[in-house]
Amino acid sequence: MFRTQYQRPATLPAIDSIKLAGALQKVLPALPEKDQSFGLSLLSGLDKYGSLTEKQAAWVQTLIERATAPKAEPVAVEMAGVQQLFAAAKQRLRYPKIRLQAADGTPVVLAVAGSKSKYAGQVMLTDGGPYGDNRWFGRIDGAQFHPARAATEVVRGLLTSLSADPTSVISGYGRLTGACALCGRDLTDQDSVGRGVGPVCAKNFGLK
Repeated sequence: MFRTQYQRPATLPAIDSIKLAGALQKVLPALPEKDQSFGLSLLSGLDKYGSLTEKQAAWVQTLIERATAPKAEPVAVEMAGVQQLFAAAKQRLRYPKIRLQAADGTPVVLAVAGSKSKYAGQVMLTDGGPYGDNRWFGRIDGAQFHPARAATEVVRGLLTSLSADPTSVISGYGRLTGACALCGRDLTDQDSVGRGVGPVCAKNFGLK
């Protein structure tokens, strides 16, 4: 029986890998413990193979950006509109979620953190990508928004608009994309297409 020989993915030139690794080592202490551990595993891979794969290099760059970007401070903004949406939805749905799109095309997804999360019950904001490979924009705790470094002004503006006029923002997403912001399904009924959201979802989230 023949064994398939392992072929390592495409790698960066050794000199580029070493430069990236050096930059990461300098900022490693500024990262959270979890990111530090991940960074050390990437550096260990470089020691073992002599170079980084393209995917590893991308992660090294991401860790460097996380460590060097200025830390965002909590922002006290009016989040009552967002809280009301999820309070209504939790009466009918187990995992309520809102899918939106910022003015620059950035996807923004709001969902309630589960009971095992460090931030259980709080509203989490990401780009909707799979866990570990997504962008985290921050979290909403009561009236306070705790932005992450990835939360651009465009994303913050979308959040403020959603809280101030949820019906308009959610309907606008539906008309723009042809999909319901609250369930993710395509809008097919003529009335739903015109309104930008389906009647069942509107009722679930308490939209007027």
